[in-house]
Amino acid sequence: MAALWTSKLGTKYPMEEIQRLDHEHHQILERLRKEPRNSRCAECGEHGTLWASVNLGIFVCVRCADVHRAMGTHISKVKGCSGTYLWGEDELQNMRQMGNANAESKYGAAKPASEASKDERVLLARRKYESLAYTGSAAAQQQQQQQQQQRHRQQQQQSEGEGFAPSTACVAKVSVAKLAVQATAWSPPQASAPRPKARAAALDVLDWDTLFADDSMHAGSVTTKPAAASSKLADSSMDDFLGMCLPSPQPAMPTVVHQPQVLVPAVGHLATSNDHTLWSDFGAW
Repeated sequence: MAALWTSKLGTKYPMEEIQRLDHEHHQILERLRKEPRNSRCAECGEHGTLWASVNLGIFVCVRCADVHRAMGTHISKVKGCSGTYLWGEDELQNMRQMGNANAESKYGAAKPASEASKDERVLLARRKYESLAYTGSAAAQQQQQQQQQQRHRQQQQQSEGEGFAPSTACVAKVSVAKLAVQATAWSPPQASAPRPKARAAALDVLDWDTLFADDSMHAGSVTTKPAAASSKLADSSMDDFLGMCLPSPQPAMPTVVHQPQVLVPAVGHLATSNDHTLWSDFGAW
């Protein structure tokens, strides 16, 4: 019994016949791939359609062939067109009847963005071929949305390349916002309490001589010495310190010597005075 070969569409052929017609079948595929619509990928529009989805009847690029494999064979059955795979007559007939142009009319023209990931491409292909979400009016609406998104991405790329220039209104709004934040955050300065170190330094330079002076010192007249005085005080001995603190002795008051009263006898006309004469008060002088 001759060996059989089964196509991806389920048709069985004698293996000998398929092998004999392999060269002819690939020439047919080459002519189909050179058609204007079939020369570009049915999914992304790129050149180089070395693969095909046999059951969908479309030609795709290598990248989109991987996307179709990820969808599963229940949605898309992928086969190479470069001569590695054997092709059956039923598969060639489906490629002739459908092609990329007719597939776009049937399934819609939705295409992924150039920067779309594989997962995003698989999701779009599922919606396109499994859910038929882009057929009819839905397809036209989706295509319009994708074109708008593509234009928006191009504008963003141009803005990033040329540099973004903010409008005058944006600059004004940002300036007002900054002023409001600064006004809210400002608070009047508060007097800080004296530091302990500053108070200790003030005590070190007190004029102790003036502090322990006699009663002639007025209240509130405490003065401060320069830093050299404090260092001198620290280096002196205890006796010197006490000598500096105690008040100095008061200067001695002059002693008044009382002269004895000398009586001078009256001479001449002075002796004849009765009560107050010049010589009666002479001792008081």
